[in-house]
Amino acid sequence: MESVRGNEAAFADLYRQTSQQVYNTALRLLCSRVHAEEVTQEVYVQVWQQAGGYDSGKGSVLSWMRMIARRRAVDRIRAVASANVRDRQAALMNPELEFEDVWDDVASRIDARRVRPALASLSPVQREAVTLMYFERRTMKEISIELRLPLGTVKTRIRDGLISLRRTVDQTGTPDAQSRKTSMLAPRALSRLARSS
Repeated sequence: MESVRGNEAAFADLYRQTSQQVYNTALRLLCSRVHAEEVTQEVYVQVWQQAGGYDSGKGSVLSWMRMIARRRAVDRIRAVASANVRDRQAALMNPELEFEDVWDDVASRIDARRVRPALASLSPVQREAVTLMYFERRTMKEISIELRLPLGTVKTRIRDGLISLRRTVDQTGTPDAQSRKTSMLAPRALSRLARSS
């Protein structure tokens, strides 16, 4: 295992030989390809950084890597469960966000008759994140700190909220100059989301 440390060719060979087994270990626990891929990547980063920590007296390299995958998968399950609990609690604590004051500030730029129903159609947690970012001008990091959520969760809520908002606005009537500006909210916001990550 020491030969892998700092040796890209040896590491690539190790990856080719073990990646499917490591991925399958993560997938069995997580039941999500996306999460299993992320955990697999985390395992190989850890192996690259801590190759010297492998003890051949405790088992094979593959067993060591599978153990890392299992631990990381369990951590991921706990993190996702915790985020879901926080989302449910936030939804229960804030069933209806007040956004009357927000509309006073943006009425000159957005046709409120079309956006208000669309914003109301978002889930409470999406509405909260979108309102904080685009109407209260908070950064994603500030929102993450205020809501005590991981930054990735905040980004996902905003992205999903903007996609839903755009879909709803696009379905409500014929486009005019104001509604075209409104329907462009999601692409501009999504590009802002990409730049801030």
